[in-house]
Amino acid sequence: APLTLALMSLERYVAICYPLRHCTIATQKSTGIALGIIWFISSVNIVSDIMYDLVTDPSQLLRITFCTREKLFVAKWQADKTQGFDILFFVSVSVVILFTYVAIMITAKSLSSNKESATKAHKTVLLHLIQLGLCLTSFLYATIERTLYMMTGNSSSLFIHLRYLNFLIVLILPRCLSPLIYGLRDDAVRPLFKYYFCYRMKVTFAIFMSMFFIYLNAIMVYALLSKPVFKESPRYILFINMLVNDSIQLLITSMLYIFGLSVLKLVTVACAFIVLISVATFCNAPLTLALMSLERYVAICFPLRHAEIATQKRTYIAIGVIWFIGSTNYIIDFLYAAVMDSKFVTSQILCKRERLFIQQWQAEALQGFSIFYFLLGSVVILFTYISILITARSISSNKDSASKAHKTVLLHLIQLILCLSSFFYSFVERAVATVSDNKLSIELLYLNYLFVLILPRCLSPLIYGLRDDAVRPLFIY
Repeated sequence: APLTLALMSLERYVAICYPLRHCTIATQKSTGIALGIIWFISSVNIVSDIMYDLVTDPSQLLRITFCTREKLFVAKWQADKTQGFDILFFVSVSVVILFTYVAIMITAKSLSSNKESATKAHKTVLLHLIQLGLCLTSFLYATIERTLYMMTGNSSSLFIHLRYLNFLIVLILPRCLSPLIYGLRDDAVRPLFKYYFCYRMKVTFAIFMSMFFIYLNAIMVYALLSKPVFKESPRYILFINMLVNDSIQLLITSMLYIFGLSVLKLVTVACAFIVLISVATFCNAPLTLALMSLERYVAICFPLRHAEIATQKRTYIAIGVIWFIGSTNYIIDFLYAAVMDSKFVTSQILCKRERLFIQQWQAEALQGFSIFYFLLGSVVILFTYISILITARSISSNKDSASKAHKTVLLHLIQLILCLSSFFYSFVERAVATVSDNKLSIELLYLNYLFVLILPRCLSPLIYGLRDDAVRPLFIY
């Protein structure tokens, strides 16, 4: 964040103080290189710490711990080094922004023409300085939290409320102001923002619905991870995997939809990575549902062997196998394309799955694998449903548990059918492309995106989580 603010200030400095050279200095290529350097500088410190941990104490990286930066340090000097780097970044950036602000202010006073542009530029740099001050508060987050802990105690209600305010004001709020500070005051950006946010409310609704259900899934995952009994139960481990899978799918789908609306071209490597995640999560859905059905089948039909068969370790292995199966086919396709056409990797394309295939057989192979996964999931779920139904009728005790299990498997089948609808998305899209009425085709494409891609991924917390007597109280809390 601070390095990006410094770069933005330097761009305004060049634009005002060296207007004739601005086009040659601040090019698209040099901007991309500068951004790459920023990301490299920002990550090299923590990467070096992880490498040091790997060399000195490899077991450190395999321990289960609370996810904070301090937990990655095995030596005191690592924390001191990180603090030193943070201070260096903020001091350097402060100097750069102050320098550009003063330089632009001097230039604005000396210019007889284009004073309005210079005035706007030095106001922008001043906003960068304010934003830097807000970012600097994040640096004080840990110190404030320690102070609050010492003053109130860890278990007090006051500490919990003050810690929440510290999180909200110090960490969240500064990151929420960028679109207001820079975007809405820009005469070129404001009309576009107004158009997409206000006039294209249907798009806004679809994106916000995705984000809302990602938030619901996150609450559900947090609720499940807060109790050891859920973290150790294969049933809930699989449910957590499904929630994470659906959340990733919703996020990636929303990203690709926004890229498509803005006709944004990406480098093939970046697009391939995004599509890889999309394809993997798409294929994971039916396999995860099949695995959840098998777990219920073992619990009802082989109750004495359930603890032996459905262990925590085997559940994690099964999830790993699912993710591996879901991504292998696409990775092979991409490597084939990269080997056959060396320019393919660096070319810029509209980020769609079909654009990453250079041979027709690749698309057909992917389609074949998808059909196989869904057929496999359907067969497994139908088999487990019938088996549980037969078992429920034959046993005299624990009928309530068996009845709930076969209802759960039936819900898996319904969810599988909803997931199967995503498979028809591209077919519907091609059919809509033949519609002559442009306005009607746009409306149909939107409905296709909303009901075929988004809605099935939004139902997992409602179908499974809220009907579970153990999870529902935690979720509501």
